[in-house]
Amino acid sequence: MVQNEYWRQSLFETSNKPIINVEEFVEFVNERKTAYFNSLRRLIGSW
Repeated sequence: MVQNEYWRQSLFETSNKPIINVEEFVEFVNERKTAYFNSLRRLIGSW
């Protein structure tokens, strides 16, 4: 019974990990996008 509960808990944690990673990835992409557009704007402005 305890073993089964532990297994379910670890399975639950594992199934939750991708959601966290997706959120971190989206956050990372947004940061990169902002930095990219800022450098692009700076590049266009320097022409």
